[in-house]
Amino acid sequence: MNPEEANSKVDAALMTLREHFEAIQILTTWTENGVCYSCNRGGGNWYARQGLAHEFIERDRAQEIGREVAEQLPEPPPDETEDWKQP
Repeated sequence: MNPEEANSKVDAALMTLREHFEAIQILTTWTENGVCYSCNRGGGNWYARQGLAHEFIERDRAQEIGREVAEQLPEPPPDETEDWKQP
């Protein structure tokens, strides 16, 4: 796919989504013959689109850190008592 074809497809998707959503941000990449290309489009409230992108990055980062921390924690011993039920 060449960049013009990609732009056309992304533009078409953006127009379809704009009929239903207030803010849209589309980020795409593809590799062809060892070259990485990208195409991005957005529509609607610029501040909302910035927030969408920021949330996407931060949520992914938080999930990755959580997985890494969980891998380092020892397994908790089984709790065979019922002390946790006491107020």
